[in-house]
Amino acid sequence: MGKLHLHMLTNSTSMALVFNNMCDNPVTVREPGSGNKGLLKSTTREKVQWKWTNLVFFWRFVTQLWFYFMFGLGCLLLAYKWTREILRGKDPKTHFKGELGLKKRIAFSSNKLMLDDVKRAAAPYKATINDIMLSCVAGALDRYTLRVGQSESAKKSSSRNHRIRVGIPVNVRNPTEIDVKPQNKFGFVIASVPINMKANPIKQLVLTKKNMDFNKRLPEQYVSYKMSQCSDYLPASVIRHTFEYLANYLTVVLTNIRGSETKSYICGREVKDIVGLVPPPSGVGLGVAIFSHNGKITVSFVTDDKLIHDPENLIRDFEDTFEQILQMSTANSGYDYVLYKHE
Repeated sequence: MGKLHLHMLTNSTSMALVFNNMCDNPVTVREPGSGNKGLLKSTTREKVQWKWTNLVFFWRFVTQLWFYFMFGLGCLLLAYKWTREILRGKDPKTHFKGELGLKKRIAFSSNKLMLDDVKRAAAPYKATINDIMLSCVAGALDRYTLRVGQSESAKKSSSRNHRIRVGIPVNVRNPTEIDVKPQNKFGFVIASVPINMKANPIKQLVLTKKNMDFNKRLPEQYVSYKMSQCSDYLPASVIRHTFEYLANYLTVVLTNIRGSETKSYICGREVKDIVGLVPPPSGVGLGVAIFSHNGKITVSFVTDDKLIHDPENLIRDFEDTFEQILQMSTANSGYDYVLYKHE
């Protein structure tokens, strides 16, 4: 029995690739479109030999025109979203948002969630695994707040603000990219998740899914990635003040790391557990990492000791929320989805 500590300044997809290459039996970490390697050359030859060259050119022109039209429309919707979020104001001061200290605390789940259970819980509501995990995080924050009591500043803002913002890093590698290199190539999506649901995880899940479905129509991760590239040319002081200001609009940073779907081995020994950790950026007091490996999911919370000194209770609240969602989804078979989806 041994432990391996892998520390990298990179995004979750690159970390999963590096770990996979360290294993004795490297398997392919699936990227969208990564299965097309053997088809590229043959497809190219067929297109060159195709007699209807003009028709192919016209079809490419139409598809490119449609792509740029939809991208422009998405940018307009993204501008509307960012304007709305700015006008909504900063995230309220809660147990998870406030003045930070220097000491951090870490807790991770000892009881692994089974990936099949998560898929079974998501099926009646047509949700994704990310939707389930994000709603479980929101449910855990709700349960923690109900147990320890709500802060005075949160009580004042709860009547006008029932949502907090979660920053989610998203991989922006080209879907046709074959040789995926371990480098930072990701953008951010800002999700707005409901809180103060009074232990109603199904309504929380449906509203979270509704917000994420809207975010999926936007090119937010690509625009934020290009903006981060442009920031390389700005003075360090400008970048620091900009990120400090933007941190006021975030309460949680969450990353979902997709590992191998089969068993992994290092030096002939099976890898039993993998725990991912996400250090929250400056100004954000809570980081959540979700790591899936060999059909199991591990969840970790990194908190600021000045705000939360018992992150193990957040882990327990996360697991309790998921168990409740699983039980209610099995019993109701999606009835609550119809009840809440238009709210």
